[in-house]
Amino acid sequence: MPTVISVFNTSQFGSPDPSGLAYDPIAGGLFLVDSEVDETPFFSNTNMFSVNFDGSLQQAYSFASVSTEPTGVAFDPATGYLYVSDDDSNKIYVVDQADPTVKVAEFGTAAFGSTRTSDITMGPDGTLFILDQATRTIYQTTSDGTLIAGTPLPGKLKRPEALAYDAEHDVFYVAGGWSADLFKVSRTGEILETITVLRDHRLPDGGHAVPKGLALAPSSDGSGTSLWVADYGADQAGDGRLFEIGLNDKPPPPPAPLPEVAILDGAPIAQIEAPGNTVDFNISLSEAAAEDVIVIFSTVNGTATAATSWAFPVARRPSRPAR
Repeated sequence: MPTVISVFNTSQFGSPDPSGLAYDPIAGGLFLVDSEVDETPFFSNTNMFSVNFDGSLQQAYSFASVSTEPTGVAFDPATGYLYVSDDDSNKIYVVDQADPTVKVAEFGTAAFGSTRTSDITMGPDGTLFILDQATRTIYQTTSDGTLIAGTPLPGKLKRPEALAYDAEHDVFYVAGGWSADLFKVSRTGEILETITVLRDHRLPDGGHAVPKGLALAPSSDGSGTSLWVADYGADQAGDGRLFEIGLNDKPPPPPAPLPEVAILDGAPIAQIEAPGNTVDFNISLSEAAAEDVIVIFSTVNGTATAATSWAFPVARRPSRPAR
């Protein structure tokens, strides 16, 4: 079952309304963008951040010369390029990780039908997945914006704004501001699982978490892969958060091995043999047992015949632990 591993306040490093996340395997952390920090009451041009897995800041950048509305971010480690979506201009901007303040290229999303470009993520083959809030569609494109395919999302995902792609299992994770829930979605758009762990993490004003950025990245404790979530919070309120959600179900510990208790001997107690009398035996065990011991026995016909001369009421009799 998914669980919240850690929560960090993004305002501590200057992001009051985080809106996009991407894993950076080169620096070993996350890229985070903020689409509202340039507005009241913050008026800051620092809207892109490189963050460690412990929530601390690696570096902050002013992306304002390229976009004041960075909504989502994807990173291509093969080229070192960042792809940043802008939901005002409906464009994808390409910058170099070495200097993300300088635009390398751009392309529009309207050509393939995206009218409210939200989040963006990248597949291992270098193709992009671009999420549109208005059309509720995930568009797969080449790195220069040529459409490859589209995946319509179900109506339950009302305003999808956050996207991550799990290449290992070929599924998406989708979320949006209408709900604190996160949804695992197939490549054909079917909801496979609803993750509800953020429902218990209310905002200071009592509202629910507002997930607007998702990224699959290493767990902070090195135990596997976590789903990292950028919680936008209330608009321009400085209550943004970064969540780490563990997806790896830990298997239950193996059961304790059964004690190897052997039966050393069994001898009948001296008694009078007569019709209707029972025959009692003493059973000796190899060691003390903490639980009941089941004794499985069989009989051999000799001077008496089973079921004619005698009979057992049960085939198995439990004995109390030896002391």
